Amino acid sequence: MKNRKMILKKISKLNAFIKSCFEAEEVTWKRKAYNVGQQMLTDLEKMVEESREQESKEQWLRFKRYVDDCFPITESFLEEYDPLYFSISSTL
Repeated sequence: MKNRKMILKKISKLNAFIKSCFEAEEVTWKRKAYNVGQQMLTDLEKMVEESREQESKEQWLRFKRYVDDCFPITESFLEEYDPLYFSISSTL
């Protein structure tokens, strides 16, 4: 359960970070920010893997649906913030 809270917190931070990256005007900053976002995603993947091992498949799928509801991914959002944000969803 503790891992779930940490995962949600990490996703929320990553989501906000990605939005700020793409709202930036300077292209160089976007590239640097993208690399930082990739590292954040790698950390998230590790947390997800640990949590997935500790829970039953049914519990995990329920949690994944909850995350999908909290952080909906629409086509327009993906067009604007792809590919890093899409990686969050595929990580789960």
